Amino acid sequence: MSGIIGLSPNMKSGLLGKFPSGHVLQTVQDTSETQIDVNNSQQQVIALDITNCLATSRLWVNFTVGKYIVENAATGMGIFVEITGGTQYKMADHIGYGGADTVRSFSGTVVIPASEVSAGTNNVKVTAQRATGAGASYINKDTSIAYLTVMEIADAE
Repeated sequence: MSGIIGLSPNMKSGLLGKFPSGHVLQTVQDTSETQIDVNNSQQQVIALDITNCLATSRLWVNFTVGKYIVENAATGMGIFVEITGGTQYKMADHIGYGGADTVRSFSGTVVIPASEVSAGTNNVKVTAQRATGAGASYINKDTSIAYLTVMEIADAE
């Protein structure tokens, strides 16, 4: 049977333009070493653009906010993921609260559904905002780095 390939009624590998649900179509990554002084308005920590291969894709977003610090125990920060024109996802609320001068990093993952992803180019960003208190707060303090990875995932067709 050398050279003969069997056929299966369940195989869809020969269909053009079709990917199985969950298939990673592309991955885009970026880093930022910019220190952010977090205040009462939302400030961009890191962002990137991803241009969809398919109009029906989901976006898997994973990020790490570089070393953050709050200099007052009564101060806390919120961390958000947002797609331009779409929903804003609150990933953390009051991080750092109760731990003055505590230095940590923060990571999160969210899947943005196909219903919120625009055909074409989408801007995905991570932002931070002081949630409470008035103490100084920083992200990417000193020589720290923020990471952002976005994967386009084929959705069920």
